[in-house]
Amino acid sequence: MAFRLSDFQPMPEREGWSRVSFAGGELRARTESLPELERVGLLDLERWRGEELGGVVVNRKPDRWVRAVPGEARALFAKYRRGSRRGEWLEELLHVRLPRSAAAREEQATRALESVGLSTARVILSGEATSALGVERESFLVTEELVGYDPIESVAWSRISPALRALLRGLSERKVAVPDLYAKHLFLRRGAGEPDLGSFALVDLPRVETRPRRSALELFVRHAAGLVATIPGASARELALAAPGGGAGLWRAASRAAEVVRRRKKLAPVDRRAASRSEGPAQGFSSDDGGPGPGRGGYPARTRYLGSLPVERYRERSLARHGVEQRLLSQMLPERLEGAVLDVPCGLGRMGELLQSRGGSPVSVDISPDMVREARGAGGRGLQAEIEHLPLADRSVDGAVCFRFLHHLPTRAARVAVLRELARVSRRFVVLTWFHPVSAHHLRRLLAGDSARHSQTLGELRREAGEAGLVLRAWRAQAPYLRDLWIARFEIKAP
Repeated sequence: MAFRLSDFQPMPEREGWSRVSFAGGELRARTESLPELERVGLLDLERWRGEELGGVVVNRKPDRWVRAVPGEARALFAKYRRGSRRGEWLEELLHVRLPRSAAAREEQATRALESVGLSTARVILSGEATSALGVERESFLVTEELVGYDPIESVAWSRISPALRALLRGLSERKVAVPDLYAKHLFLRRGAGEPDLGSFALVDLPRVETRPRRSALELFVRHAAGLVATIPGASARELALAAPGGGAGLWRAASRAAEVVRRRKKLAPVDRRAASRSEGPAQGFSSDDGGPGPGRGGYPARTRYLGSLPVERYRERSLARHGVEQRLLSQMLPERLEGAVLDVPCGLGRMGELLQSRGGSPVSVDISPDMVREARGAGGRGLQAEIEHLPLADRSVDGAVCFRFLHHLPTRAARVAVLRELARVSRRFVVLTWFHPVSAHHLRRLLAGDSARHSQTLGELRREAGEAGLVLRAWRAQAPYLRDLWIARFEIKAP
């Protein structure tokens, strides 16, 4: 299927661009670039499919390839992909979005990054072919060679660190996620004097997300981690200065995330002690590291919610989601509570108001001291402790609420131990949530490769709770077969 210049029609909604539609798809191109695209064969889809475009292959994987094709005055990079990546279209549909092709995502990412002030490889053609359901079958993208830029790996850290802080701040404020923000993808304009944000260019954009569900601080940590892991001499302390409230907790979170990147990318490890000596104290940081405290190791949730960053993330949680979870809890709680009720892990104490409305006095427990401080402000007592070792006497509370925790525990033994501890301190009931494996939401997690959340059927949970001395009395799903969150109420077995 080869198109000619006359097949393209101007796009009224996009100045300087033209499009052509075909059965199940569309191509869009810069009008000024159409003659060159036709001459080098990039308007012939059969040549794309047969990989007969000339030039050299610069990247190849089973479902996609990138070729450098000689253009009139510079190289053109043709990027072809067959099919959609695992779970991409399903995730779009589950979040009520129209599925986007790889080319459309990269094109949108280019515009988002340019709004931050970054330069990118100029897109001159994009398009896709889709199925009747809107699932991507093929995508086509052509970008121009980036001319006049040098890799930042060859530039001294002290020269580029102020501009990189501005970059991280801009990405976070505009909520643009760049999962692959590594040194090899960043370039500095040749001849730039004192580098600023506009001096940088970013390439390789297929995973850039312009509608992330992460908070601004989470994005900041993720981006900082990529830079610290891949730029020689990069300092997490310095980068954290650009974040609102940047402190020890933030830069240490970025440092820990950088170690994960190094392991995943099989990069050489960094001598932490040497790095610390070379960096020295940074302005605006306290000596409190917001460290893990009790319960180091075991499972990721022990340390994932420590420090100030998770507090900021929780403050940005969706009010609609909070309302749904409050309604679920209200359906499982006894109509009248009698005295102290344990809320563990308490987070910011968001369930405290509901517990008080039923006559209960919240006892907020969390492994994070920052969370406990916030929960105390919401009313009731607050204790920093591990859920496996509660500092409470036997049968000292009317009941226990354990919301969004059980799925963090990877083994049956760990779950039974927690359930047994909740049963030990409770007189009447335990209300808890878990993730059920039979749901579209759980399927999306599996397709996305999320193995950090562990699911159970109702029967499995009932048996584990029975071992811990609990009897199942009621249960409910948030949205059966769609969402994976379920909630149940257990009563304490008679001695």
